[in-house]
Amino acid sequence: MASVSAGLSVGIIGCGVIAPLHVSALASHGAVAQILVHDSDRKAIASLQQRCAGCAVPLQPITDREAFFTQSQVVHICTPHAQHFEDFRSALQHGAHALCEKPLAITPLQLSEMTHLAAAAGACGQWSSCIFQHRFSGLALALRGALQGGALGSLQAVDVFGRCTRTSAYYRSAAWRGTWQGEGGGVAINQMIHLLDLMLWMTGGCTRLRAALGQRHLADVIEVEDCLQAEGYLGKHAIPLRVDLANDQQTHWLNRLTLHLDQGDICYTPDAGGSFLAGSTHPGLARLESEAGAKAASDQGIQVKGEYGDLHAAQIHQWLDAILTGSAPAVPIAEAAHTAAWVLACYRSQAAGQAWVTVDDALTAYNPPSLKPILSSSSALQLWSAE
Repeated sequence: MASVSAGLSVGIIGCGVIAPLHVSALASHGAVAQILVHDSDRKAIASLQQRCAGCAVPLQPITDREAFFTQSQVVHICTPHAQHFEDFRSALQHGAHALCEKPLAITPLQLSEMTHLAAAAGACGQWSSCIFQHRFSGLALALRGALQGGALGSLQAVDVFGRCTRTSAYYRSAAWRGTWQGEGGGVAINQMIHLLDLMLWMTGGCTRLRAALGQRHLADVIEVEDCLQAEGYLGKHAIPLRVDLANDQQTHWLNRLTLHLDQGDICYTPDAGGSFLAGSTHPGLARLESEAGAKAASDQGIQVKGEYGDLHAAQIHQWLDAILTGSAPAVPIAEAAHTAAWVLACYRSQAAGQAWVTVDDALTAYNPPSLKPILSSSSALQLWSAE
């Protein structure tokens, strides 16, 4: 493993949509001396250079893949989903620390091997992590701490609701989008995985579930789901869970995590512009907002605004600080793997006729489900009745 000190050489592989956020976050951290960039598409490299022309740390293009990994002490993986596994493995094999964009992997075998690779490397002080930036919101941290510490009372049930719009043009913009082989899934594994990660991170994980997937709006464009419902059980106390997600072609973006507690409900809405508790009835809201405000004030120096908010910078700065101090990153690969496994378990459930499965079942191979268009104008799926 390459020695690490101030003056880091950080490589970004994949120069697409998310790469500029990584560039901005890296350039705003004082320990980064150079940013190497690599992509199999040289036009993508040139485009990223143009978008980041005013960057405080100039980008250094590396067109040879082997040279890129050899020269990078830290690698940020921003490639399409299906490439995450190979890029992650290559980074660790070359002795680099590896930070992977979501999802960690799109097949059970990839996910299992990445987990084992990360554990072996971590035992030697070579770190890896996955981007789940919404964990770094001050409100999310305060809410998780209060929930797990028992300050909010007893959790009774959890509801997850997500809506967004990704158009036909979006899916046609790249051949890998909307395919099982290239993207690994649809609205659950891509757009809503951050919301699902927050739910799992706050509640202690999921044991078993069943799910129903469908295509309501985009059946002529994609082979993956544009809507999903799931129910399951969370944590050691088997807290009931319901999930309702859809690319509904009318909502720009809406995420909501509702925690039903014995003292009232907390409705948490993460967003690129901030996080909100509108609609909550729990008496502990003032305390949560006060703790969140204190955390936000302490983070003022690392805010780097972008299309997806400034939490990427918060996570990337913590990641670099962890590397420099030899400490574990805040998002362990095992936790990121559980989030990916939850989504893969939904796909396994659908493939098995919407059967109950354990999340551990997602780590064994299965064939992706074949989805049919939903023609009814009623509830998109029939796992439970519309409310």
